[in-house]
Amino acid sequence: MISPAGKCFDSLLWVMLLATFASFPVRVRGQAEGERPDSLGLLEEARDVQARVERYREQRTPPELASIVRRCDEIVGRLCFRFEELHEEMPWEAPQAPIELELARTRAITKLGQIARKIPGDPWVLGQRVYYLGEANAWQMASSVAQRCGGRTHWWCTALLGYVHHRSGRFTAAEEVFDRALQEMPPDTAAKWRTTKYLLRDGGEEVFAASGDVRRLEDLLWTLSDPLYLVTGNDRKTEQYARQVLVRLRAGAVNAMGLDWDDDLEQVTLQWGAERAWSRERDLPRGDTLVDSRRMVSHRWGREFLPSSAVLENPSRATPEEWRLGTPARMELRGAPELANLLNQADMGAQPVNVLDVVGIFREGLANRGPRTGYTPPYAPTIDRLDTQVARFRRGDSLLVVGAFAPAPKPTVVAQAPRPRNTPPGADLKARRSVTRLDKQRSVGNPFAVEEDAVPFLPQKSTVVESGMFLIDTESGAQREVRREGPEGAFELQVPNGHYIIGIEVFGSVERRAWRERHGVWQESLVPGLAAISDLLILQGGGGLPNSLDQAIPTAMASVQISAGAAFQVAWELYGLRVGESATVRIGVDDADPGLLRRLGELVRLVGPDDPVVMTWEEAGPDVLGTVFRAVEINLPELDPGDYSLTVEVQLPGRDPMTVTRAITIVE
Repeated sequence: MISPAGKCFDSLLWVMLLATFASFPVRVRGQAEGERPDSLGLLEEARDVQARVERYREQRTPPELASIVRRCDEIVGRLCFRFEELHEEMPWEAPQAPIELELARTRAITKLGQIARKIPGDPWVLGQRVYYLGEANAWQMASSVAQRCGGRTHWWCTALLGYVHHRSGRFTAAEEVFDRALQEMPPDTAAKWRTTKYLLRDGGEEVFAASGDVRRLEDLLWTLSDPLYLVTGNDRKTEQYARQVLVRLRAGAVNAMGLDWDDDLEQVTLQWGAERAWSRERDLPRGDTLVDSRRMVSHRWGREFLPSSAVLENPSRATPEEWRLGTPARMELRGAPELANLLNQADMGAQPVNVLDVVGIFREGLANRGPRTGYTPPYAPTIDRLDTQVARFRRGDSLLVVGAFAPAPKPTVVAQAPRPRNTPPGADLKARRSVTRLDKQRSVGNPFAVEEDAVPFLPQKSTVVESGMFLIDTESGAQREVRREGPEGAFELQVPNGHYIIGIEVFGSVERRAWRERHGVWQESLVPGLAAISDLLILQGGGGLPNSLDQAIPTAMASVQISAGAAFQVAWELYGLRVGESATVRIGVDDADPGLLRRLGELVRLVGPDDPVVMTWEEAGPDVLGTVFRAVEINLPELDPGDYSLTVEVQLPGRDPMTVTRAITIVE
């Protein structure tokens, strides 16, 4: 039994022991005694590591003699643009990056990782790690870094993960993650990321300013800009958010051009994205030979996918001619000449100035006009025009769209080839140097010299050519589609009457080539008691005439190009005819562009048309109410090659005539 005095002694002993232990310094695991991480010092060290990589890029890129062409096609701030057209016959090859740069980048990634472990969650260090891991094609490691994010949750971490998904070809995942990042970030930051500044042209900003629902118009803009509806996800939209990530990454970092970050670099990044290659040039020695004339030149290439203001304002009425992708262009970007500096200093403030180098134009010829923005889908660097014929038909209160299509030239169907290992999606497989570089990197102990399976852009399919027709409601955004395998044929798709965007596409995944055609299509409901006529559908000649639209669709021509003297068929439908109501039908062909003098003469009745009627006849009315299908065969042996308008006019007694026209081309 312990006495009360013993209990007091024990309590006093415990108090003395606790005081003694409390006086000992606490040592955190993994940290030396008395050592505290210097966050500012470590961040400064990380900035120095990043700067050394970019300076090394500039130093190790071998200089070549600059071109004698000194013209700037466009000047933005301190930067000189020169646009060059891309040719399949003489493709431009990007300069090969020096192997020493890859080794330097690997060392920088290792050092940034060490710093990140000491100051976990630092947003600047995190962003640089993801960026340079992406440059090294180590996308799985970049994804892991973005997901861990130093053990914390922040919208920047989410945005970096969206960047990794986009660059890895996971466009659907990228779109979902970027949408989440926009919800997580502050409202003013989200508004900046959603801005269309630098993107729209030809009055597009005015269309946005006049809109009562900017968010709906924004969604419509990216729907119209999607390169291929056949490919899941909207990579042009996620590309723009990835460029916003690049702007934030590079605003506080050193770049290879040696320029401080300003509005002109932001504009170039948002319009054209990241550089695809670097080169270095030097001028011929002039005067003082001690002047260093070497400078870095960044190279980008792509084509315009954003719609014009006319298409954006009324997409359902847009014609195929208004919705062309334009010619792919390559852009050289270098420091602007003295002219740009003088212009920027002339009471124009600090904002970038969009002007042309007038002196260079007079000396070397007219400037080349490049696209307002540029993008190249990694899954289909080549997208050509698709030959199509689209016709509208009525089915009650619904719109039946028929679309015949065929690419020219036709794609070659080949066996599915597996993507080589250790090759990132979208890489140039013809210029692979992975094997030799792996050997070199392993010899110096490169931790990233590990082969890993790349994430494919698309699910592997049994065939390599896929086609589809898409109808997108311009109001609700609802999409209807029909797909099949094969490079040519005819689609039919029925939707409610309304206003739509129609897209017909063909995609060869192995060739990495696509064909597409887009324009608007619309149809209002037919007023009871009125008659109407469908669009004309041009069919192949020969054989018997079809008795219904279902029989006519398989023979529909994709390209309405008719050989001179060859027979072809024309089909259409009539709606709202009364029982027994007869009709007079006339079919005529006229020059699509008769010339200004002829049009003026016809206007004032000085000349008359050269009897454009091909045939005319009277036909009896239907026995029952309903749709009336008609088809005729035509031969135009006397027409010279050229563009013409084929017109069908139906005159009903006591009613206004119904007229429908189809453009055709007579070829030799």
